Amino acid sequence: MKNPNVILITGASSGIGAALAATYAERGVKLLLMGRDMTRLMDIEKICRAQGAAVKLAAMDVTDTAAMRNQLLAWFDQEPIDLVIANAGISGGGLIRNADHQSRFEEVVTT
Repeated sequence: MKNPNVILITGASSGIGAALAATYAERGVKLLLMGRDMTRLMDIEKICRAQGAAVKLAAMDVTDTAAMRNQLLAWFDQEPIDLVIANAGISGGGLIRNADHQSRFEEVVTT
């Protein structure tokens, strides 16, 4: 997708994830930012909002498969996610199945 409107970034509280959030932040873009440190996520949120982006935050560890599944489904129920940047330093051991914009994520499958 050339111009994604809703972007999910894991590992967004620092490093490459934070830099990507700041890069994508602009008016008309909604950023869904995940990381383990809410204080640092809130710092990134301020930067992104100052650039015009709408931002939602979730502090969690991506290895918590149930929490990840619940958060992804909750966000996707509100609106489709155009781009997922799985940037967190470790994997939760799951796979997100592809979904089109008319449906929600059907499930997160543990491998």
